[in-house]
Amino acid sequence: MSRFKNRIYDLRIEMQLNEYERWQMTGMLARVAQQGMAVTNGAQGADVYPFRTVIASHGGTELVRKVVSQLNRLCIECAHQLKAQYPFLTELGFDIAIDQQLHPWILEVNTTPEAIPFKKLPTLKMYKRIIRLRKLNARRTKA
Repeated sequence: MSRFKNRIYDLRIEMQLNEYERWQMTGMLARVAQQGMAVTNGAQGADVYPFRTVIASHGGTELVRKVVSQLNRLCIECAHQLKAQYPFLTELGFDIAIDQQLHPWILEVNTTPEAIPFKKLPTLKMYKRIIRLRKLNARRTKA
C-alpha cells in the first residue's frame, strides 16, 4: 500500500444518488493508520486527511486530477452494477487501497457508510452534502 508520512492509508469514497437519481461522488478522504499499524479505521486511531493532500504528496495537482477521474469512473461503474442487483441502494462507501504504483484496489463497499469521518476534515462541505443527499434519498424511498 502507498504511504503518507510513512504510514499506510486507504481512501473512503462516498457515492450517492443525487437529485437527478444519478450516482455522484459526494465525499473523498484518506484514512491514515497510526505508525506501525495496518488498520485505517478511526476506532484504531487512524487520522483523517483531505484526499487531495494525501494524493498530491505523490505527485502534485495533475496527479490528483488523474486519480479523482479514475476513482470516479471506477466507483460509478461499481455503483451501477450493485444497484442493478440491489435496487434499494442509494448510498455506497467505497474503501479503496492505493498501491505503490497508485493503482486502486477496492477493499470493501459499505451500504450504510458512516458520515462522521467527513466531520473531521478542515471544511464541512462534503459532510453537509452527504447529509443533504441522505435526507433526500430517505424521503424518496418512503414515497
